[in-house]
Amino acid sequence: MWRFSAFFLLLYCLIFGFNGFAQFKKDSLFIVINKLPNDAASIQKIYKLGTSFDNIDYQLTLDIFKIAEKKYSIAKPDTLLGNIYEGIGNCYSRIYNSTEAMKYMLKLKDIGESLNKNKLITSAYSGIAHVYLDNNDYESAIKNYKIAVSFSKGDYAESNLYKAANLGNIGYNYYLWAQSLNKHDLNYSSKYKEFLRKSIYFHHLSFELPNLQKSEYWKSKDAINLCLSFIALPNIDSAQYYFQYSESLINKVKEIDVKCEHEYNRGKLFEYNKDYKAAIPAYEASLVFAKRLNYQEYIIENYHSLYRNSQFLGNYKEAIQYFNSYSSNRDSVLTRKKLVEVMQLQTDYEIEKKNSELQKKSTNNKILIGLFSGLCIISFLGYKNFKNRQLVAKQNEELQAQKITDLEKDRQLLAVDAMLKGQEDERNRIAKDLHDGLGGMLSGVKISFNNLKEKIDLQSENSIQFDNSINKLDETISELRKISYNLMPEALLKFGLIDAINDFCTSTMQATQINIAFETLGATRELDSTAKIYIYRIVQELINNAVKHAKPSRILVQMTTTESKILITVEDNGKGMDANKMEHSKGIGIGNITHRVNYFKGNLTFENNVPQGTVVNIELNV
Repeated sequence: MWRFSAFFLLLYCLIFGFNGFAQFKKDSLFIVINKLPNDAASIQKIYKLGTSFDNIDYQLTLDIFKIAEKKYSIAKPDTLLGNIYEGIGNCYSRIYNSTEAMKYMLKLKDIGESLNKNKLITSAYSGIAHVYLDNNDYESAIKNYKIAVSFSKGDYAESNLYKAANLGNIGYNYYLWAQSLNKHDLNYSSKYKEFLRKSIYFHHLSFELPNLQKSEYWKSKDAINLCLSFIALPNIDSAQYYFQYSESLINKVKEIDVKCEHEYNRGKLFEYNKDYKAAIPAYEASLVFAKRLNYQEYIIENYHSLYRNSQFLGNYKEAIQYFNSYSSNRDSVLTRKKLVEVMQLQTDYEIEKKNSELQKKSTNNKILIGLFSGLCIISFLGYKNFKNRQLVAKQNEELQAQKITDLEKDRQLLAVDAMLKGQEDERNRIAKDLHDGLGGMLSGVKISFNNLKEKIDLQSENSIQFDNSINKLDETISELRKISYNLMPEALLKFGLIDAINDFCTSTMQATQINIAFETLGATRELDSTAKIYIYRIVQELINNAVKHAKPSRILVQMTTTESKILITVEDNGKGMDANKMEHSKGIGIGNITHRVNYFKGNLTFENNVPQGTVVNIELNV
């Protein structure tokens, strides 16, 4: 009992009784912690003690978490061990030990997958992404943040908060990626603007995501990052708007990192307006906060900004001092980054995991063979028993009924398949007839009219009317081509599924002025023609439904390809639809989508986000 009392007394003194941990012997703390028993309650206390030093002393936090890991002796991994691994991985990331950070995030991922806990899996992928971010591999970071977003749903209350945070992280990575581009590259200007627009897009998704748990901290972070991206674009009016928004919340926020970033943005706005004297105090205030937190990224950025603004003012002595501080801090961080080693670590982990799965399958096959042999013996002995014969007969009857049910389902699927294929064949035939037949005839009529005009002399008024008729004929031919393209897109036949969806999104965006983004994840693999057509029709119908019924300003389409599945997500920020009504809708559009999903034995779900928008998730086994 005295050990628990000493633990809480020591914790009280640490937090409330000292003016800095430098005055306290850390060894005494570790002695008390190490005397605690190796049970779940004690480990939980040690873990909470470690979190109390977060954002104060990263090395001390890491040492405490490592003791919790060492004491862990529970038979099966649980959420507590996952939390410990997450804490250790985050600490290693903050002190720029990328190799160790990646090891613990991969351990966290294993525990999350074994326990089927989306929260732990989300944290793991977010941590892996942060390691890549620390090493300036923005493309890999964005890829892992997107996977984290896909797991931000389901079995935990803070899922929307995690989703908002990772969407914001994606936006921030696009901003950093834009800043890292080589200005001498041929496509620099277009790529720079593209990455900044994507940054703003994902920050807007995070900023507007409804969440009752979203604190002033996260609202401020979103506003600060939007301000930063708009300054870089530049769109100073929008930047000023989001700066004022974060300014209104800053006094309610206790976290030092938000105040650091907010003051940095203040300096950026002054600098953009060439008010260098006002910019310097803002950067100095941001630097003070960054040093208190050991926020290396903003320590480096503030020193560089102070060097730049001092140079503008002609204060060359101060500029040299700031530049030297900038160089030493930047070089110190660069020496601790090990991107090649980190990437190899993740590759080795994936190979080892696949080998383990193959070995596990082999063991399972042996077990299954043994079980099957035993079952045969038991069945043979039981065959002699009258009651068991009745049971077997009943099982056979149920099996026969199941076969009949399966056959009926197969028959229905065949009927649906025949219907859908018939529709596509008819679309294709009509498209060809319109394009090659009626389109050719109309083009011939136009040529004849043009030849006729050259041969006859028309009065001025008649000539204008004739030209108007020719223009109407041109519009008719153009509309005919659009109808033919919608019936059977040429891009789908010539260039494939992704290009066809891209073309459709672009044409819809031009026609409706709705911002439509299409993203693909996972490895690209070849699909058969039926799968391509069905997937294209599904996406086409979902986008048309969103445009027609939801009236959104943005639509996000994501298609993820795995070895055996295609995952489709269509998300809009429109007026929202009742998910229950959509799932039970008898409309032709939803009906066709359902038939195509059932053809691939897939799943179709609608997320009930009334009135903030609609999310449709589709999983196809193809």
